Amino acid sequence: MRRRELPEFANLQPADILACEFTLIDAQLTGAREYGFASWAKLKKHLGSLALAGRLETAKLLLAANAAA
Repeated sequence: MRRRELPEFANLQPADILACEFTLIDAQLTGAREYGFASWAKLKKHLGSLALAGRLETAKLLLAANAAA
């Protein structure tokens, strides 16, 4: 974890950070912020849209292949 991802820990010493309990929400928020998203929900929505775009592209390729056959 980098301190900029969880600013509430920015002023703590490393030993104090290690003594803290981290939750799943902390981990999700850290991961989202590492990729430039303000929240886990925004990262998850973005990833979902990428997956949908990939499925749409695959469908277009399949339709094009069937039309050519």
